[in-house]
Parts: sequence; structure tokens; C-alpha cells
Amino acid sequence: MGAIFRMKINKIILTNIGPYAGENIFDFTTNEKQNIILIGGKNGAGKTTLLKALKIGLFGCFSFGFRNENATYFKDVARMLSNQADSPTFKITIDFEYVENLTKYNYALSRSWEKGKDELKEKVDVLNEGKALTELEVDNLINKIRSISSPALINSFIFDGEKIGNIIENGKTKEYIRELFSCIFNIDLLDQFEKDLMVYLNYKDNYTSEEEYELTGQVNKINALKTDIKRESDYYQSLQKKTLDIQIRIQSLQKEFAQIGGIKKDDLIVLQNGIKDIERTAETNNKILRDFYEDYLPFSIVQRNIADIIKKAEAELPKMYGEMLEKVQNYLHVDFSQYIDALCVDKNKRLYELQEDEIEKLKQLLCSLKTKKNVVVKLLSNKESLSNQLMKMRDSLTNNESIERVNEIIQQVAELQKEYEFCISETNAKREQLVDLNKELSLLLIKYNELFEKHKKSRLIGNSYLVCSNTIKTCEQIKKYLIREKLDKIGQTCCSLFNQTIRKKDFISDIKIDENFGLHLFFNGNEIQEDYLSAGETQILVSCLIWSMFKISGRREMFIFDTPLARLDEQNRVAFSQNIVATISGQVVILSTDSEFTNTNYNIIADKVVRKYLLSYDDSKKVTNVKRAYFGDEL
Repeated sequence: MGAIFRMKINKIILTNIGPYAGENIFDFTTNEKQNIILIGGKNGAGKTTLLKALKIGLFGCFSFGFRNENATYFKDVARMLSNQADSPTFKITIDFEYVENLTKYNYALSRSWEKGKDELKEKVDVLNEGKALTELEVDNLINKIRSISSPALINSFIFDGEKIGNIIENGKTKEYIRELFSCIFNIDLLDQFEKDLMVYLNYKDNYTSEEEYELTGQVNKINALKTDIKRESDYYQSLQKKTLDIQIRIQSLQKEFAQIGGIKKDDLIVLQNGIKDIERTAETNNKILRDFYEDYLPFSIVQRNIADIIKKAEAELPKMYGEMLEKVQNYLHVDFSQYIDALCVDKNKRLYELQEDEIEKLKQLLCSLKTKKNVVVKLLSNKESLSNQLMKMRDSLTNNESIERVNEIIQQVAELQKEYEFCISETNAKREQLVDLNKELSLLLIKYNELFEKHKKSRLIGNSYLVCSNTIKTCEQIKKYLIREKLDKIGQTCCSLFNQTIRKKDFISDIKIDENFGLHLFFNGNEIQEDYLSAGETQILVSCLIWSMFKISGRREMFIFDTPLARLDEQNRVAFSQNIVATISGQVVILSTDSEFTNTNYNIIADKVVRKYLLSYDDSKKVTNVKRAYFGDEL
């Protein structure tokens, strides 16, 4: 019963739906050589309406997630009906075919609506080879479509470039791939089947004995514990990812710190204190120098009576005083003539008319000057050294122009380090908890097997219970094997396709997909972080992954590209068109804007285009005109 899986849409007819006034026919028939229908239209021209009409036409209220028609469904449909209709007819017709048991069937399924005073009325008609089906036959066909297919499966055949771009930007790639994989490979059916079996085991009405209740209770404990393990395992994985993210952020901040030549806060304080110390030392030395000049220059010589000095002075004194004065002047490099003039009563008399004690004072002064000179010379030498040192330290401080950003980085790193340590601690604790929970699960399973064998031997459990239990185990094994096998093949196919598509040849040597549908990229055995790829490269990667799923699944349903190239640059557009779009052998519908398929891109797929449509929205009439063309003559 794989009928719908070989379904092919031949025609979609919209009558007064959305911006499509009157009857609008889209012929989707293709052949082996020409399998692409190209539909162009600017934003708001009606591309989304066309896709929505396809799902409503096939599934009705089921396309909105409703089991039955209700007020909400009709309210949504009312929004789809044209306000510019020339007639009261509102209808969606899907002309399709499918193969079942080697027999091909052709159907034309029509959903029409009538506007009443307060409500809409829906009518469903189906033609088989031109012959109308009975109401019962229509219901059977609708139920068959719903049971085998779903709106989710139809959605999986739609490659929405804008949607995928948003998914990548919001970090929802893993969830998207998981849902797509589940739908394409029918994992959701296995999950639902397993749930139904578990309901049967847990709520079987004929379990009345104490032992049967005990077994049921054991099953409930096992399921509850599995739920706990799943929850804690998810949290453990999130902690691991968070820890890795923190490491990357810290490394990034450290790199930025090094690039701006930052000085750590503690080092900055040491540098600033060093500058202050040098400045204080320099100030002290300057004071010593100032005191030297103030205390010893000029010096005071007490003037005495000129007549007494002459009587007591010896003949050698003039020469001695003159020599001493000369030495003082040489040491101090100062002209004393102004001071000598002040010491004399008579301007014509000189310093040698001093007394011996005054001469002795000059001798003492000269000795003191000799000592002070050595100190001064040393201070003058140190002054230059301190000045150079101070200049270098001030340059280091001046060069650190981004001090505010440096301090921010230091603070952020400190906070991230605390968060990192917390994550490590929490991860270790959670790992130990998972070990304990799995040990507990093992004990519960052992107990369950003991009870099961006991109940089986005592014939308290019927064959149905045994079959059901074994089926659940088998289902879990099949699902686990299927997922792992398919993910390995998808990873290999995706890697090959990505390297063919991307302009960086042999950019990635291997792609692994874990059980949680996380992508791991490798080059020569070393894992590459996903953020190493550009936004365009990431979209190409996800596109290759999606298409790899379909190749591995072997499905041949109609594949729809909705604005596939909108977010790609010109080079990646060419690569995408050449390596993905042009390689699809089944029925392909492309919905594009005017900027996507330029001459270069169009020429890649031109030989495979069987039909073109141009959706042109008339603002004045509020309707969309459908033409058999594609954005004029530019192609």
C-alpha cells in the first residue's frame, strides 16, 4: 500500500482563491527529459497561496491540524477566498495520479465552498477517469490519503530557502533535520506504533490479578525512569554544548585582548604605582638639588672692620683667599663678583682682607662643597635614567588606548570562567547521576524479566501481551538500526554533494550525524566548528543534507523549491542550480523571485524546463495575472 508515495500532481486549478480571480490553471505534467516547472513572481504575487491551496485541496481541514471541519477551519478558508470574484464559485481542484498494486489511477479532487449568510459550506467531489465517485468512495479515498500521507509529508517535499535561512539563523537546524528525517523515513509512524503498543500494555482491561498489576507497575516504573534518563541526558548534552560555547567565547575574548595590546588590570595598577614611585623619587632628588644651591650659593661671609683685617692678615693670605675663591667658583660654576662687592665696605677692597677664622670658614665651605658635588653629580646622572624609565612606562600606559574595552574583556572572561567552572561541576554531577539512573534502570529491567517469566509460566499473561511486549522491543531495535544506518549514508552522500557544490574544493573530508541529529564536520580527522562556515556555505550544507535524505529514501514525489536562491551569492547560486536542482530526476516545481534565476542560472536548467509561469500582481485590481512566461525577455 505505497500508493501515495508514488503520487504525481498533474494539474492545479484555482478558481477565485486568494489573489487568483476567475479560473487559473497550472499544468504540472512533466517527462523524463523535461521535469521542471518554473514559476516566477515577486513577493506578494501569490506563490505562497499556490502552495497553501495544494495542501488544502488534498487534505482539507487536516492541513490545518484539525480532525474535523470546524469554525476555525472555515474562518481560515474564508481568508483564502478572493474578494474580487466575478462569480460565487470558490474551488481548488487537484488533478493527480498514483500507482497501487502496479495499477495507475487518475483522480481529480475538487473542494468548493459556498458563502452562506453566517457560514461557509464545503463540498468535495472526485472524478476517476472522468467518472464521479459516490459519497462513500470519496470518503474512502480521502481516508486513504490521510492515512498514508499527511501535510507534514507534503511540507517535507518543499524546500523553502527563506525558511531554511531563518532556521539556521535561529539555531534550529537540528530540530528541523530531526522532523524532516522522521517524516521522510516514517520514523514518526514507528513512534506512534510503539506508543499505541505501550498504551495497550499499560491499560489492558483484562489485567486483574495481583501479579499482572505488579508487572504493569514495573512497566510504568521503567517508562518513567526512561523519561527521567532522557530528560537528564538532554540536559547533560546541553551542558556539554554550553561548556564548549563558553570555551569558544573565552578564546575569542583572549584573542581580542591580545590584538588590542591590552594590559591586565593588576598589571595596570603596578604600572601606575611604578610611575608614581619614580615621580616621587625624582621630586626628592630635585629638592636635594634645590637645597644645595640655596644653602651653599651664595654663602654668607661676615664682614669685619676693614682696618682690623689689614693688621691681622699675613702677606700670604691674599693669595690663599684668592685660590680658595677660585676653587669655589670652579665647583659651583658661579660668578661671585656680585657677592664679593657686597662684602666690602670700600668698593676698591677685596676678599683677602678677611680674618683667619673667616678664612677657616671658607676652608670648611670648600670641603663641604667637595662632598656635596659628588652627591649632585650622582643625582644628575640618576635624573636622566629616571626620566627615561618614566617615559617608557608612560608610553606603555598611553599605548593602551582601549583600556575601557580591556577592562570589559577582563570582567567578561572572569564571569565566563565562573560560568565554565559551574558547567563543569554540573556536568560531572549530571554524569554521575546518569550512571546511577542507568544502574537503576538495569535493575528494573532485570526485575521486569523475572516477573515476566514468572507470569508467562503461570499463564497469567496471554499471548497478546507477550506479542505486544516483544513487538515493542523489536520496534525499538529496528528504529535504532534504521536511524543509524540512514544517518551514516546521509552523512556520506551529503559530504560528497557538498564538496561538489561548494567552491572550496575538498573543504570537508567527512560529515557525521549523531543520534540527536547534530552535524559534525571533519577535515583530515579533525572536527571543524559549524561557525567556520559562512552563512551561504551553511545554507548550501543544509540544502545538501536535505537532498541527501531524499536520495537515500528513494522517494520520487514532486519536489518544490520555494525561493531557493534568495539568500545565496552568485557563485553559490550557480553551484546550487548545477549540483542540486539540475540533478533531480523527478517532478520539480520552482517558485522564484525576479532576482534568483538570472541568465547564468537559468541556462543551467533551461533544457529541463518544460513549462514557465509568471505571476504578476495588479495593485489597482488586487488580482494576480498568470502568464506563460518568466520575467519578460531577459532570459
